[in-house]
Amino acid sequence: MDLCRCCHAEGCFQSLTELINTVTYEDMLKICFDIMICHAPDNNRQYAICNQCILKLQDAYYFKKQVIENEQRFSEYKNDLDMFPEVKLEPPSDTVPIGDSDDDIDLSTLKKLKSKSDKRIKKEKHKITEITGLLFIIQNPVKA
Repeated sequence: MDLCRCCHAEGCFQSLTELINTVTYEDMLKICFDIMICHAPDNNRQYAICNQCILKLQDAYYFKKQVIENEQRFSEYKNDLDMFPEVKLEPPSDTVPIGDSDDDIDLSTLKKLKSKSDKRIKKEKHKITEITGLLFIIQNPVKA
């Protein structure tokens, strides 16, 4: 008759040293809970674990393994984001923000510069004509 070292049930159980994949039950206890079960070398029957405790231990072991792997994956993902920070794109604007306006200059200090070409520019007269309710600007109206 074996004694489960986790819940003290009596029956025919698995040895804590039994290898499952690449790890033993005693390794799982150490990894998950930092628990070392004392082993009496002359009595292997008291160094066992029952099926119910095996299921609970395996659940805890695989859960811890899952969390560690996913935390590592998240850390790598976060490092990738830190290397390439997201840039917020703003829609293009045709207006100049008020703070960036150049109209803050005192106009009294400016001198009006007159270019020589200003004299050569011919001022044209425009005639505004209304046709069926619409206004039209006619450049260089033809004299009738």
